[in-house]
Amino acid sequence: MWSYIFARDEDPITLGCLQVNIAAIIYFIMCFIGGGDFSFKINTIVVITILITGIAGTALAFVGQTYIQKYTTPSHVAIIFILEPVFGAVDGTIEMISSMKAIGCILFIASMLLTEICSRRSTAT
Repeated sequence: MWSYIFARDEDPITLGCLQVNIAAIIYFIMCFIGGGDFSFKINTIVVITILITGIAGTALAFVGQTYIQKYTTPSHVAIIFILEPVFGAVDGTIEMISSMKAIGCILFIASMLLTEICSRRSTAT
């Protein structure tokens, strides 16, 4: 939420790595507080899956998002983030969505675009 504030003045790579590491520590602590079953066998598939989702799917995404936030406005970032379910819905092999979820996606996008358009009109006058 505050990435926009810090992304302008701080190194985005350091900030992105810091976000991922702090989130990992909090999730790890919450797992033990919540009493979650933390037992699994470590094998090649588990390690590869953790590396792919942890590095490519999370760390690179956070660092990339933080880096781009340095050069754009929070409203543009929100529009990009809100399009994630749309891309998931377009590719039906990733996520099958119901009609209610599709309507929700449309409403989210419409509200973000309406907010962006209205804010531009008010600053232009």
